[in-house]
Amino acid sequence: MQNYKEKLVSLLSENPVSRKCLSTKLGLSDRAVRNLITELRYQGIPVCSSSQADGYWLARNKREIEQTAREYRSRAIKQFKIADRMLSFPIDGQVEMKDICQSK
Repeated sequence: MQNYKEKLVSLLSENPVSRKCLSTKLGLSDRAVRNLITELRYQGIPVCSSSQADGYWLARNKREIEQTAREYRSRAIKQFKIADRMLSFPIDGQVEMKDICQSK
């Protein structure tokens, strides 16, 4: 796995690279590439991504790290809100479509 991480870091050193391209170049599934990126990030390696850029890259400056962190926080807040809404849905037995439509 370490060999894949080293190759991945090398691929991310230049320009943004799509996950599909990384998957092809590493010979790994999309999920395996995502898992490697997550592992690198947990190790403190600043792998950046953005909804406005095509792919992943290694941060070149603090601004890129902050931008990626802001996007992650925004997504996390949305996910917490979704979880809260789901937990607030009253379920007494089986849920029917009419129940879902009326809960809005």
